[in-house]
Amino acid sequence: MDKERLALIINNIETNLQDADERFSKEESFTNKLLFDAGCMALFQALNRSIDLAEEVLVQKKLEVPAGYSDSFVILEKHKLIDKDTSEGMRKLVKYRNLISHEYYNITPKDVKKILGLITHADTFLDQVRKLIK
Repeated sequence: MDKERLALIINNIETNLQDADERFSKEESFTNKLLFDAGCMALFQALNRSIDLAEEVLVQKKLEVPAGYSDSFVILEKHKLIDKDTSEGMRKLVKYRNLISHEYYNITPKDVKKILGLITHADTFLDQVRKLIK
C-alpha cells in the first residue's frame, strides 16, 4: 500500500474537519451567510476527500470498481475493511455531500446540524483506514 498517499489524504480530511468544527462552533455561523458558506465548503471538502480515501483504498487493495460514491463504502464493508455502522454512516454523509454539491441553494442550518451529528462516522472511518495502513 502507498502509505504516504493515504496519509496525505487522511491529513487533508482531518484539516477540513477541524476547519468545519471551528467554523460551526458559534451559533452565528448558522445565520451569517459568509460563515455558513465557509463552513459548508469545509464539510464538502472533508466529505469529498473521504470518498477519495475510500476509492484509493479500493484501488490499492485491487478491489472492484464502485458504481457511485456510496458504493465505495459498501465494498469496503463487504471486504471487512470497515464495519457496517461506519459504512452506513458514511453513505448518509455522501447523501449530504451531494446536497451541498448539487442543491447548495437548498441546504439549511438544520441540514448542517444533521451533518455535524453524523461527522463522527468520518472520524471512525479515518481510524479504520489508519489500522489498515499500519
